[in-house]
Amino acid sequence: MTAQPVSSSVAMKTDAAIDSDILVLGDGFAGLVTALALSQGERRIVIIASPRARGIDLLSFTRMQAQKLTALTGERAPVLTELGDGGVEEANLIDALRAACPETVRHIEGDVARILPHRQTPLVELSDGRRVSGRLLVIATAPPPELFSALGLRRYVMSEAHLHRISLTLAPRGDLTAPDAFAIPVPGGGQARVFPLLHSPGALGLELHLYDSPDSERLRAFRTAPEAALFAVLPHLKDRLSGYRVQGAAQVRVCDLYDVARPSRSGLVLIGQARRGDCPATGEMRLLDDLAALQILAPQWLEQGADLHRLDAFYDDETRRKQEAAAYRRAMRMRRAAVEPGPWRRLRRALSRSAAAPQPATALRSGHTVRVRSAVEILATLDADGRL
Repeated sequence: MTAQPVSSSVAMKTDAAIDSDILVLGDGFAGLVTALALSQGERRIVIIASPRARGIDLLSFTRMQAQKLTALTGERAPVLTELGDGGVEEANLIDALRAACPETVRHIEGDVARILPHRQTPLVELSDGRRVSGRLLVIATAPPPELFSALGLRRYVMSEAHLHRISLTLAPRGDLTAPDAFAIPVPGGGQARVFPLLHSPGALGLELHLYDSPDSERLRAFRTAPEAALFAVLPHLKDRLSGYRVQGAAQVRVCDLYDVARPSRSGLVLIGQARRGDCPATGEMRLLDDLAALQILAPQWLEQGADLHRLDAFYDDETRRKQEAAAYRRAMRMRRAAVEPGPWRRLRRALSRSAAAPQPATALRSGHTVRVRSAVEILATLDADGRL
């Protein structure tokens, strides 16, 4: 899709030299939610916004994620309460979150040239020479590799091109009421989720997860002919969405699973995609857990300083570490089930085709017995392509 510049609907406040309590690097979804979650009282918060063009993508949320977001931000961003089991265009959500920021949150546009961590006053230097300091620096977006290297940080990839996330907008052909959100499995591995789009009456968003190599024919097809590619992957969805057409191009994003080794730096904290890459197929949004912990710890850090000992305690929290390890294992299991060869892959393909197909309504009567075939029996009926 055509990239769109950062919206000017919310005036950017700039200054040659600004001091703040909390300095947030990144004005995307993660950065703006961070500012809203930490903007209690009279805290001075500065968000550094990149002047680069912003592409259009779709963001979808479960009802539980929407509830967590509302709990983090209170009543500051009413738009977040409307996201349960739905989605929104990223550009629209970001504009709504900017408008919800209180006056104590300021925005500065510029490219970051250097980051100088310090326990008391971390400093960010912009490419035009301006400097912005904060008692706590929160990096809420994946910074350029050269900035990571300058800070002595190293990102290690646990699963490169783990999956591809494809976003599509479906426009109604007539006056239709959008259905409730639903999800269906992708034959051979992966999942598709269809959801109503906030601020776009009748329109739907579709998020598709594919375990494909970056140069696969399926991904090339989504970039050139997204509607034909969608119904080639999910033919059973064609009847269900017969009143809709794919609008515009598909957004195809590769998702790596990664982590940052030994991230503690005085006065600086990494959250969300700056800290780790999550698998969207697992439904995890680790940013919410990071912010819940940060809401509790930030007042202490502002008063006593964010030294290495306190930051180590934040990153090494045992409960969150266990949750991250469990999410990683779940992501790898899902990928192995989709891409590994052998009879179990054939079984999964057959079962996912069966689950994706529309099933006739059936009723069980008293006295009838139902026999469930074992996996061995199912495998014995499969042909070489995994068909029953």
